[in-house]
Amino acid sequence: MSYVAQSLAMEIDHRLPWSLDEYSPEQLSLLFDSRELFQKIPDGYAINPWQAGMILLSAPDDVSAFIEGRIGKNRLGTIVSVLEWARENLVHFEGAPTARNMEDQWQYRGFPPIERVLSGTPFSGRDEPSVVHRIAGCQGAAGFLRAVLRTANIPTKIIRVCRHALVSFPTEGKYLSHGDDPYHLRALSSHCSSSQLLIDRETFAAWFESGQAQDRCGNVGRAAKEIPMKACHAR
Repeated sequence: MSYVAQSLAMEIDHRLPWSLDEYSPEQLSLLFDSRELFQKIPDGYAINPWQAGMILLSAPDDVSAFIEGRIGKNRLGTIVSVLEWARENLVHFEGAPTARNMEDQWQYRGFPPIERVLSGTPFSGRDEPSVVHRIAGCQGAAGFLRAVLRTANIPTKIIRVCRHALVSFPTEGKYLSHGDDPYHLRALSSHCSSSQLLIDRETFAAWFESGQAQDRCGNVGRAAKEIPMKACHAR
């Protein structure tokens, strides 16, 4: 209900340069269908990491201040702004997604709460006092992008390829070839804008919807691997 209220308030108060009126029913469902946040199971409800990402949502107020400072002139500019923050701040977590390891890295025995990713946490398992913006791999990064961008009414979808999480931005016809792309080592060392990580629909289809399975698996993260080869403008 809080997320529905957030989306409607952003629309009614004209806080964004774009409108929900521009969206298809499928795109609207990514923002307003509760099944995009959690799924019904016999004993209650659960988060499906391949749909909502490996992250724990909280009230949208926890991320609204973050996204409001990154809203651009259009949706694509806003997406790129969030990707830039991810490149400059997010760090891939260590180890396996066990309750103990999650608690060590986020001080929470479950999927990392989004507000702790935004604020950063120490690694209590090794008594490291430094605060780092850790993310639970590609599923965590994809879930992070979904959670943050939905507060600005930008629908985002997770696509599973070879047990990796890829990201679709359906209103823009753009994709990430891997959830980990923003903080890939080659992306970090490049002077390219994070916009260069985004691939179009034609490229996505060629890499992930045709050819042999091994080729599709090999293309996971390809955009980040190729970014230093591109002629890029300054970040």
